[in-house]
Amino acid sequence: VGDAPVVAVVAAAPASRKSVADLFKSKKGGGCCSGSGSTSSATDKQTGGGGVTGPHKTVRSRRLMKELREIERVQQQQHRNDPIFTVELVNDNLFEWHVRLHRVDQESDLATDMRDMGIPYILLHLIFPDNFPFAPPFMRVISPRIEKGFVMEGGAICMELLTPRGWASAYTVEAVVMQFAASIVKGQVRH
Repeated sequence: VGDAPVVAVVAAAPASRKSVADLFKSKKGGGCCSGSGSTSSATDKQTGGGGVTGPHKTVRSRRLMKELREIERVQQQQHRNDPIFTVELVNDNLFEWHVRLHRVDQESDLATDMRDMGIPYILLHLIFPDNFPFAPPFMRVISPRIEKGFVMEGGAICMELLTPRGWASAYTVEAVVMQFAASIVKGQVRH
């Protein structure tokens, strides 16, 4: 996939643009993401909104903020025009990311399929569980539809790295995305 990866952090919509620094400015003790003052619900507890407390939320939040900061730092230091992947928080939720994988091995059949069909990137959806980084994120391909290359029929990614047995808490999101990019070249794009 080349030399040092170039990555970017982008926000979901201009009206709700938040930088990594903005996420750190949240209320003390209230978490660092989408708990925007509403009452806590089961969904909030699963996704990191205001209701989850304890060591897992703290570890998960700190780790993901650190990873976002690192991605942003790399982006600022390197070329912005040709990133390998970009990151976007889903609804400003630190625990749910969209990753756009812009580059795969250009010699692969997958890259050829993507060029032929005018598909600029592979859109991935990552959800980080309450016990992340001690458990792997759930990762799936939203688009395009890919056959083979560790992608199941519904888009879920089935790689040893993303199983409890194959996961190590030292793995970064960047490492996971790069490993996926290296392994996905066996796949084929289908409409």
